[in-house]
Amino acid sequence: MKAFRGSLIAVSVMVLLASLGWWQRPVLFGAPIEEGAQIFSFEKHELIRVAVERPGEEAIVLLEQDGKWVIEASGHPAGRSMVNRIKHQIHDLTARAVVVDVPDNPELFGLGLHATMVTLKLRDGREIAFKVGDPNPTSVSYYLQPTNSDVIFTVQKAAVDYYSLTLDEFRERRFATFDSKDVVAFNAKVNLPDAQYELSMERAGPRQWDMTSPIKMSADNDHARRILGRISALKAVRFEPKNAALLEDQGFGDPRVDIEIRFSSRPTLRIRVGADAPKISRFDALAYVLKDDE
Repeated sequence: MKAFRGSLIAVSVMVLLASLGWWQRPVLFGAPIEEGAQIFSFEKHELIRVAVERPGEEAIVLLEQDGKWVIEASGHPAGRSMVNRIKHQIHDLTARAVVVDVPDNPELFGLGLHATMVTLKLRDGREIAFKVGDPNPTSVSYYLQPTNSDVIFTVQKAAVDYYSLTLDEFRERRFATFDSKDVVAFNAKVNLPDAQYELSMERAGPRQWDMTSPIKMSADNDHARRILGRISALKAVRFEPKNAALLEDQGFGDPRVDIEIRFSSRPTLRIRVGADAPKISRFDALAYVLKDDE
C-alpha cells in the first residue's frame, strides 16, 4: 500500500511539473497565443525616413529627398528595391504570435542591449519604432517588440531579416541609370591591348544617330541604344571608398575605357573602367569602375 501511495505521489508531481511546463511554454518556446494581430498600419507613400541602429555600428539612415531616396550621411542613392521592401513588409505588419507580455529578460529573445533598433518616420510626423531580436528556434520567424509596448511578437523572417545587412545592401547598385531618350551625345575612349580608338556619336533625331569618330557616317539606332542600355544597366557588386593613393593601382590613371554621355536635361555623366578587381566566387570577372569623381 505504501509503494502504491509513493507511486501515486510521484505521478502527481510529474503531472504538476508537466502542467507548469505547459504554462511556461509560450515564454520558452514562442508558442502562439494570438495569431494575426496587426502590429503596424500605415500607407506606403507616408514613409519618408528609415533609421536602422545596431550596437557598435554606424547608423543607416534612408531619407526621401525631393522625391528620391538617399543615404542621409553620404547622399548616395538608396536602393529602390530595399525602400520598397521596407514599405511592403512593415506598412501592414501582422504577428505570427504574441510571445509574452512584460518579459523579465528580453535578452532571451535578443531584444536587450544587442537588439537592432528601427525607427520609421511618416509624412505627418508620426514615428514608428521597434526592436528586432533573434530568430526563433525554428528560424522561420523573428522576435520583434514595439518600443511603446511590453509585448513581444514573432513575425515572418522576410519582414525584418534584412535589417542585419550591411550599408552597401541599402545603396542603389545601378549607379549609372539614365533615360536614353535624354542623351544627345556619346563619347568613349577605348584603350585595350588589342584596340585603341575613340567612338563618338551625336543624336540627329528621335531615332537617328551620326557617328563623328572614328569616321563620319550615319550610325545604326539599335546599336546606339544597345550601347547606352548596357551602360545604364551597370550594377555594382560592392562599393569601395575613393582613395587618391590607389587610383593608379586601380587603373584610373590610364583607364581601359573612358566614357562621357551628354544629356539635354542633366549634367554630363562620366564612367571610367579601370583594372581588374579581385574576384568574388559567384562572378567570373570584375573591374574597378569610377562614376564621375565619386
